[in-house]
Amino acid sequence: YADVPAAVLKTLQERYPDYKVDRDDIEAVDSASGLVLKIEIENPITGQELHLTVDLYGKVLREL
Repeated sequence: YADVPAAVLKTLQERYPDYKVDRDDIEAVDSASGLVLKIEIENPITGQELHLTVDLYGKVLREL
Protein backbone atom coordinates (compact mmCIF):
# COMPACT_ATOMS: atom_id res chain seq x y z
CA TYR A 1 0.00 0.00 0.00
CA ALA A 2 2.97 2.32 0.27
CA ASP A 3 2.52 3.55 -3.32
CA VAL A 4 -1.28 3.80 -3.26
CA PRO A 5 -2.42 7.41 -2.85
CA ALA A 6 -4.11 8.21 0.47
CA ALA A 7 -7.22 9.43 -1.38
CA VAL A 8 -7.67 5.98 -2.94
CA LEU A 9 -7.27 4.19 0.38
CA LYS A 10 -9.77 6.58 1.97
CA THR A 11 -12.32 5.87 -0.78
CA LEU A 12 -11.91 2.12 -0.32
CA GLN A 13 -12.35 2.39 3.45
CA GLU A 14 -15.38 4.70 3.24
CA ARG A 15 -17.29 3.19 0.30
CA TYR A 16 -16.39 -0.47 0.77
CA PRO A 17 -15.84 -1.00 4.52
CA ASP A 18 -16.80 -4.69 4.38
CA TYR A 19 -14.39 -5.48 1.54
CA LYS A 20 -10.75 -6.46 1.68
CA VAL A 21 -8.03 -5.90 -0.90
CA ASP A 22 -4.75 -7.74 -1.30
CA ARG A 23 -1.62 -5.99 -2.45
CA ASP A 24 -1.50 -8.28 -5.50
CA ASP A 25 -4.97 -7.09 -6.53
CA ILE A 26 -3.92 -3.50 -7.29
CA GLU A 27 -2.54 -2.65 -10.72
CA ALA A 28 -1.54 0.75 -12.12
CA VAL A 29 -2.66 1.19 -15.74
CA ASP A 30 -2.09 4.02 -18.20
CA SER A 31 -5.37 5.15 -19.74
CA ALA A 32 -6.42 7.92 -22.10
CA SER A 33 -7.25 10.08 -19.09
CA GLY A 34 -4.01 9.32 -17.25
CA LEU A 35 -2.86 6.78 -14.71
CA VAL A 36 -5.63 4.80 -12.99
CA LEU A 37 -5.68 1.90 -10.56
CA LYS A 38 -7.46 -1.37 -11.30
CA ILE A 39 -8.41 -2.85 -7.94
CA GLU A 40 -10.10 -6.13 -7.10
CA ILE A 41 -11.82 -6.22 -3.72
CA GLU A 42 -13.66 -9.08 -2.01
CA ASN A 43 -16.16 -9.34 0.81
CA PRO A 44 -14.72 -12.14 3.00
CA ILE A 45 -18.14 -12.99 4.46
CA THR A 46 -20.20 -13.25 1.25
CA GLY A 47 -17.37 -13.94 -1.19
CA GLN A 48 -18.66 -11.20 -3.51
CA GLU A 49 -15.93 -9.62 -5.63
CA LEU A 50 -15.89 -6.17 -7.19
CA HIS A 51 -13.54 -4.91 -9.87
CA LEU A 52 -12.89 -1.19 -9.58
CA THR A 53 -11.18 1.42 -11.70
CA VAL A 54 -10.15 4.35 -9.51
CA ASP A 55 -8.30 7.53 -10.41
CA LEU A 56 -5.40 8.74 -8.28
CA TYR A 57 -7.72 11.20 -6.49
CA GLY A 58 -9.96 8.40 -5.19
CA LYS A 59 -12.82 8.82 -7.67
CA VAL A 60 -14.36 5.48 -8.65
CA LEU A 61 -14.58 5.52 -12.44
CA ARG A 62 -15.95 2.02 -12.90
CA GLU A 63 -17.39 -0.69 -10.67
CA LEU A 64 -18.17 -4.17 -11.93
